[in-house]
Amino acid sequence: MGKRPAFWFPLALLGFVLIGLALVSPGNAGGPFPLLNPAGSGYRMEQELHAYAVAVTRVSTDNFHVLEQHTDYWSYLVALVFVATVAWYAVRAATPRPWRKLITVTVGGLLALPVAEVVADGMASHGDGREMLGTVMSLFALLGAGGAAWAYFRLGTGRGAAIVIALMFCPLAVYGWLVSLLPQTAEALVPGLGLLALAWFERSRLLASVTAAFLLVVVVFTSGSAALLVPAAVMLAGALAALLTHRPPSADTA
Repeated sequence: MGKRPAFWFPLALLGFVLIGLALVSPGNAGGPFPLLNPAGSGYRMEQELHAYAVAVTRVSTDNFHVLEQHTDYWSYLVALVFVATVAWYAVRAATPRPWRKLITVTVGGLLALPVAEVVADGMASHGDGREMLGTVMSLFALLGAGGAAWAYFRLGTGRGAAIVIALMFCPLAVYGWLVSLLPQTAEALVPGLGLLALAWFERSRLLASVTAAFLLVVVVFTSGSAALLVPAAVMLAGALAALLTHRPPSADTA
């Protein structure tokens, strides 16, 4: 029996994470302060306190901003999905993976998250800081492209280092440029680029298509619970497609 595509797991996990974030949203909960009886003398003051509490505790899903006060939670959840995915692939591997390589991949991915946040904040801002960061992104793009060309055309020794340089700087530059063009996709681009890298690793057109659809709906649905639930539906549909379209080898061809 052939193995099902392993990438259904991160798709399903990310989908359930988005659904969980939508469910815990207190935006429709009415705030922590109950209204007094309208007939009471304190009704107007309590109504104002209630409105203030709702404004303070309200969760904003506009522009895929997952939670206004829980923005940090999104980074932690993405990190959790990433670590779980690395562990999932390590367990499913036909041959044991070297633990040093697993640690390197895990630490590198976790370090990329705060770097992406810094880049996103800078590219979504205005003024000289954004221009300077844009220049830095251009330099990163040149470094990454140079490393990729060096490795691809085998221009000399150090091919391994050239590949590392390309993998480090090209995605970061692409991420910065995309955030500058579509700031509302900043949070979604981090797992999106990770899934695209996984699609390249798996040589999967299905995973690449699901990831593209995920990024597309993030741009289209930018407000309300749909900003979380529609991308979650795309992730879960992709996981189901990976499970259902798999065809194990038949007994005749085994």
